[in-house]
Amino acid sequence: MRFVIGTIIGILIIAAGIFIFWPDETPATTQNTSASTAAFPDMPSAQTTELIIGDPDAKATIIEYADYKCPSCGEFHQNAGKQLRANYVDKGLVKIIFRPFPVYAVDGAQALIGSYCALDQQKFSEYHDALFEYMWVNHFRAGDYQKAIDSVLTEKVMNDLLGKIGMDAKAYKECMDSKRHEKAYYDTIELAAPDDIQGTPSFIINDQKIVGPQPYSVFKTLVDIQLR
Repeated sequence: MRFVIGTIIGILIIAAGIFIFWPDETPATTQNTSASTAAFPDMPSAQTTELIIGDPDAKATIIEYADYKCPSCGEFHQNAGKQLRANYVDKGLVKIIFRPFPVYAVDGAQALIGSYCALDQQKFSEYHDALFEYMWVNHFRAGDYQKAIDSVLTEKVMNDLLGKIGMDAKAYKECMDSKRHEKAYYDTIELAAPDDIQGTPSFIINDQKIVGPQPYSVFKTLVDIQLR
């Protein structure tokens, strides 16, 4: 149900003229052209810097396309995501490659770009978790999905989160103001087209695509196959 609600919210954003790339979060329609190319026609081809949670040399890989302000992404993070982290990632068996996929609003897109600034400070996984946790605890857990499109990740909120995870807020701001990671961000979005990604959360495991916050067992089955 929350995945469907997230889809409805995403569609409403188009009418509002807020930052969005894809009209739908269901896997029914195949996009022949990547949305980022349409929105940013002068962007270079993708040569991305990967955002990795876990051991980069882990045998198995989960590719996750997500938006910090996506309610269904928050649901995945709270349930199957935490189980995967505890049972596989934290044991060095699996790495998660996080690929920003902006769907909901400008503040969410800025937070996604900020992922690379967090990587500069070697705090990406903490940053990733803090943002998902903030949106879930303060908004989505109570069913307040309107906050997916409201501007809630203010400078004050972000500075508070950065302080809690031990990041230098001043260095983060300088990084964001410099826009030095925008190319890496847009290049990562480019990777969604060949993976046929049309909504969040979406995952690639063993060349199989999973759409939505599916149960832990769905992910476990594909991860275990990869680990054989």
